[in-house]
Formats: sequence, structure tokens, C-alpha cells
Amino acid sequence: MDDLDHTIVDALQDGVAVCERPFATAARSLGIGEAALIERLRRLLADGVLTRFGPMFDAERLGGAVTLAAMSVPPARLDAVAARINGFDEVAHNYEREHALNLWFVLATETPEAIPPIIEAIAARTGYPVYDMPKLEEYYIGLRFRKGEGGAPVETGSVRSRDDRAGGRTSDPRRTGAGGGPHRDRASGRGRGGAGDAGTMGARAPATASRGSAVRRLASCGLDTVDRAVVAATQEGLPLVPRPWRAIAGKIGLDPARIMQRLQRMLDTGAVRRIAAVPNHYALGYRANGMSVWDVADAEASEAGRVIGDLPFVSHCYRRPRHPPLWPYNLFAMVHGRTRAEVERQVAGIAAVLGGRSHAHDVLYSRRILKKTGLRLGAVEARDGPDAPGSRAGTPGGWGARVSGQGKADTSRD
Repeated sequence: MDDLDHTIVDALQDGVAVCERPFATAARSLGIGEAALIERLRRLLADGVLTRFGPMFDAERLGGAVTLAAMSVPPARLDAVAARINGFDEVAHNYEREHALNLWFVLATETPEAIPPIIEAIAARTGYPVYDMPKLEEYYIGLRFRKGEGGAPVETGSVRSRDDRAGGRTSDPRRTGAGGGPHRDRASGRGRGGAGDAGTMGARAPATASRGSAVRRLASCGLDTVDRAVVAATQEGLPLVPRPWRAIAGKIGLDPARIMQRLQRMLDTGAVRRIAAVPNHYALGYRANGMSVWDVADAEASEAGRVIGDLPFVSHCYRRPRHPPLWPYNLFAMVHGRTRAEVERQVAGIAAVLGGRSHAHDVLYSRRILKKTGLRLGAVEARDGPDAPGSRAGTPGGWGARVSGQGKADTSRD
């Protein structure tokens, strides 16, 4: 990558406008030509620096559901079990992490009611229990990997919680900062009472661990058949051509202006987070990725989550259910660094702001990305005519993960 490549990746993570020629508009702001920008984007995708370029959908705001699940699998069986898990279309991401719970995957379904049957099916197919950890509160989500000074990531996002019942989006201010926070040495690498010790696993859990409480339900944008056709046509990425909406329109039989109008509405409602470049953080040098987890009293969890989510180096922060005695943690915060020492400094910064509110913590580093695809909605036939918002006409497909034809799934190791 040269300096211009870095500038393009930096700038286009923020998104492009919904207009007839989005690449021309972006190219002008970069001081280059439209054709040059498109050619570089094609190369960055082919080289694996970008995993995709297109709309980033929020499955929950589209009316679906997402959950995080974990399993403890003997190392000798891990690859075979991962292959069975990855065979489910509903599995969007799957990571091997350094912990007794060594497989962590994300499930996405078209309805919340579809999550439990998929978990039961995975447990039955693999022969190992699945621990369901749905999102109970979301405090922050947003990450940009930028070259920047010192090569540190920059986060941009918003705070949302179960009180966000109206379905509106909070503001999305730019947040910058690279520091790992005040340094605090963790002598053992584990928090007090942490679950990192395999000896704490205890007896085998039931085939499916029960959900701690209902997943936070967001107001969806009410997809009709036209919306669904637009989502299905754009979810693998935009065509890298001067007029991408015209190319999409030719495939699904809708007017380009109508496609733009529907996508802009989804942006306004939050069903689309942005239309942007999605970088491969490994290719940009961020090879130390830690899921830090914290045991905080439930009565203090919401305030603690907001404090953690406000730290500039935290890319995702959620509250999820505990599964005692195996899993005592209820707050999750993802941090990224070029080295583990950098991640350790960031985790120390979290510990410092939490103080005595944290009773135990741990960091689960990713070893391998076993599957990484976007969320996928099954295609339906669009009818270019009057449509009733919120209708589910046609035969709906399900949210599931299918490999994007635009980029490559990352199988890098830390």
C-alpha cells in the first residue's frame, strides 16, 4: 500500500453519499479521478486489504436478531466442529479464541424467534453445549482502522441501550485517541476469579444454556418487498462502476432513483450504518485483538458500560448474560492493537476507570478467524409498484451468512 491507498482506506471507512455517482463525489474530495479511485478499490479488495465495500446493515433494525454464542471444544476436535458450525448459513463470524471457551461465533436470523432453534441444532450437530450470550445492552459500537499517527485505530460510533425504544439514532461524533490508558501491570494475565483457568470449567453444561433475558428489541424500519430486494442486491457490496445504482437496477428491475431513495431511508432509520469500505484489520497491522470481559455488579453494569464505551480505544462494548460458574462476566469490550503489549495497556486503562467495580476480568485473544462474512438476507422478487411499508409479501429469505463475492474471508492467525 502506498500513501494514497492509506488515504483512501482512511477516508472511505466513513462512507460515501447516496448519489448517482458516489465514487466520483468521493474521488473529488481525495483529489483524484473517479476511474483511479475505482481501480484502487478493486485492487485493495483483490489484495485482501478491504473485505468489502458497500452498505453495512444492522440486522436488528431490519427486524432480525443477532446473538453471540460460545463453545468449549477439545483442541483435537476444533477444526471439525468449526466446519460443522460454519455450515450453518446463520453463522456470520466464527473465531477461535484463547480460552477454555475456545469457539465464539455470531448468529444472525431474520426473526428473534429463530435464534433458539439454530442454537439447539448446532448443539445437536456438534455434540457440544452452546452458550448463548445475547446482547442485553449496547453502549458503543464503531471502529475505524486508520494509518494515523503511530498507526493507532480510531473509533467512531454511538451509544445505544434498551431505552432506545423509539428506533432513532443517536449522533455519531468522531472520537479519536490511541492511548492504551494509564498503564497497570496485570501480573497473572487474569483477573481475580477469572474463567481463564480450565479448572474452573466444572461439570458439563446443559446442551443449550438458557438466554439470560430478552434481547433488546429495536424498532425496525419495516422492510417491504422492494426494501428486501434492495438489501439482497447490495449486501455483498456495491458494483465498482461509475453508476452502481444503475447496475443494480438492471439486475432487480427497479428504477435507480428508487433504489437510492430506499437506501437513504434505511440510512436515516439506522438500518444501514453507512455505505463504506470495510478493512481487513490484520492486513493493516492490527494483529492483536482482545475481547476483554468484566465481572461488574449488575446494578452498576449500565453505568460501567457507558464509561468503558467512552474510552477511545474500545471498538465494541455490550452487556451480555453470565453463565455461572463457567462464565461470571457480564460486560464485553473489544480492543485492538498492533501488539499484545498495546492491548494490555488498553485493558489496564479499562481496569483503571472501573476501579473497584470490577471483581474479575479476562482477555480472550483471537487465534484464528474461522469464518467472517456479512449478514445475508434471502432474495425476493421486487415489484416495482405500490408497496405497503412493513409488508412481508413474497417468500422471505432468512438472515444468514454467505461468503461475499467482493472480498475474501480472513483466515489470518494472530
